[in-house]
Amino acid sequence: MKKNIFNNRRFKHGSLATIMTIGLIVLVVLVNIVASMLADRLPVNIDLTDNQMYELSQDSIDYLDQMDEPVTIEIFASEDDFISIGTAYGFEEFTKQAEELFKKYSLYGDVTVEYLDPYTNPDIMSKYPKESLGLGSVVVSCGDRYRALSLLDLFNVDSQTGTIVSSKVENAVTNAIMLVTDANPTTVTVLTGVNTTDVSGLTDLLKSNGYLVEETDILTGQINQDSALVILAAPMVDLPAESLSKLDAYLDNDGNFGKTLYYFADPTQPELPNIEEFLSEWGIGIGSGTVVETDENRIFYNSSFVMQDYTGTSFAEGLGTTENAILAVQYRPIEQLFTESSNRTTEALMYSFDTTTLMPTDAGSDWQPSSDAETQSYNSLVLGQRTVLVDNVQKTSSVAVFGSTLLVDPSILSMTALNNAEYLVNMSNVLCDKEDSGVIITEKTSGNQTLGISDSQKNVINMVFQYLLPVAIIIAGIVVWIRRRNR
Repeated sequence: MKKNIFNNRRFKHGSLATIMTIGLIVLVVLVNIVASMLADRLPVNIDLTDNQMYELSQDSIDYLDQMDEPVTIEIFASEDDFISIGTAYGFEEFTKQAEELFKKYSLYGDVTVEYLDPYTNPDIMSKYPKESLGLGSVVVSCGDRYRALSLLDLFNVDSQTGTIVSSKVENAVTNAIMLVTDANPTTVTVLTGVNTTDVSGLTDLLKSNGYLVEETDILTGQINQDSALVILAAPMVDLPAESLSKLDAYLDNDGNFGKTLYYFADPTQPELPNIEEFLSEWGIGIGSGTVVETDENRIFYNSSFVMQDYTGTSFAEGLGTTENAILAVQYRPIEQLFTESSNRTTEALMYSFDTTTLMPTDAGSDWQPSSDAETQSYNSLVLGQRTVLVDNVQKTSSVAVFGSTLLVDPSILSMTALNNAEYLVNMSNVLCDKEDSGVIITEKTSGNQTLGISDSQKNVINMVFQYLLPVAIIIAGIVVWIRRRNR
């Protein structure tokens, strides 16, 4: 009687082994397919750097999650050329970081990232005719609204060495997204026409925190009444009555108030009696001379770099910490002419410690304070406000007077150990009643303590897990199958 082959013990064991081997192979293939799909769709990379250099902050993730309009990030370079910019100039780790962050934006929100190669398609450089785009420029857009970012908007440059020292990619891109997804952005107008001083450090800071910045000639133009904030930075020419009337009308806002003026003084200014009279109506005076520090323990760089006390003032409450110092450099003393008068009030927001004195305007380069010089505290920032009731609701217009434009110098604002930038953003957000207040994200540096892998190491790991390991498992399965079959 013939034995049934299907009842053969060897056949049963061999068939089971074959089925298990085939199942294992199929499982390995499926795992690789799923893993590849996840790698494309989900943030499965693990950032092992000590400062999470390649990750978005929770602030950015939260905003992307609630965003209800699609956004496009266009990088004007091929992906390889964008990295090569960093390679050529010694900051490759930062362009690689930027590339990774661009990917994260598309993973966490309705964001499309496009690399546009100007070498293969030169016409794309004229896509935004009002912008001066270069290789590596980035444009964030939503519908017809857009914000152009240069490499200098993405990275911080050491003014002494000219090298890239830190990344502000996330800060710039997230706040650009906030700007373009806001149909009614908060507008800031910078007044020109009277030989004013550059305050691009402040305007760049405001731009990166979701403000729209424009310019108007105070002599020939009209102030945009939709602007929440107007800046007049250390004019070297006095304002005529007509221009001062424009400021009065702007701050009055047809009796509705709700407007703010930032005025910057400077030790190099001549006497400006018209402007000074205008400010006196807001309870603010501008003294002469330059404030210097006499206590060596409080001198930051030299005696004209003066540490400020700001704790307990109106805009300190919204800061992450008040432990960081605020620095005022070469500033004129700002005086409170009154603290309260009718519906007007003043408040000193920043002031030196009582170890400072005044350097006269006519002092020589070798001037030093005498050992018995009179010392006291001097204000570097005073806020004057006027409040009225409109439909039983308080409405306030404000005039803030700074003692120096150097308080908002880019080199000062970029120092993360100082609170200058965060204080100014918080103050502006409150005074402008800005609801989407932007985010201030710590700049990312690259150092020896970070843990990362090179491209070659990454390729080896990919090779092992995507090819060698599956092949090894398949070979092992075949060997087991053959050995069991031949028993």
